[in-house]
Amino acid sequence: MNEDAKLLDQFVEVFGILDNLLGHDIPATMQAEPSLVTSLPCWRPIKQNTAYQSLKHIYEVVPGPFPKLFEYFLLNYRWLEVDLVVCRLKANPTGLDLSDFQDEVAGDPCLCDYLLPRRLVPFAKGADANYDPVCFDLSRGLSNHDCPILQLSHEDIFVEKPTVETTVLADSFRDLVHIILDIANKRTRGA
Repeated sequence: MNEDAKLLDQFVEVFGILDNLLGHDIPATMQAEPSLVTSLPCWRPIKQNTAYQSLKHIYEVVPGPFPKLFEYFLLNYRWLEVDLVVCRLKANPTGLDLSDFQDEVAGDPCLCDYLLPRRLVPFAKGADANYDPVCFDLSRGLSNHDCPILQLSHEDIFVEKPTVETTVLADSFRDLVHIILDIANKRTRGA
């Protein structure tokens, strides 16, 4: 197993540490035991290989390419929306292709009209109930096939402020994964 596969296995393992993984309309292949606390249905992320061709279809709608580590993640794992403290990943549910993820990314035309021409791809939202888009900044791609991760104020975008409040969450998607793993490790150690 290569290092990226190991890293992403670790990343997926912390989903249940950082989120309660409750859901509705859970695909059968992703169903887990109901929560003991609430008896609500739970889901679990799964491995599911998807053809690389599916990414080409996404890149017809949104800018690309995504960071290589995220492409590997997208093509090899399936998950529902998950809150990872720093951000909430948009869902990539089971299916024959990545069209559901594509719909998640391009789902808000108001945001996309602002973001996509600027090569900002909203793959997540702010943590908890925050609607701010969390984006790959493909305009500032790095030489290692990665890019900065930005959170933009959705309010500033909607009211068409000339300057949109922007926060750098991580220097790259790989760094974001490591930040989330560190948070999960501290939580399991009780720190």
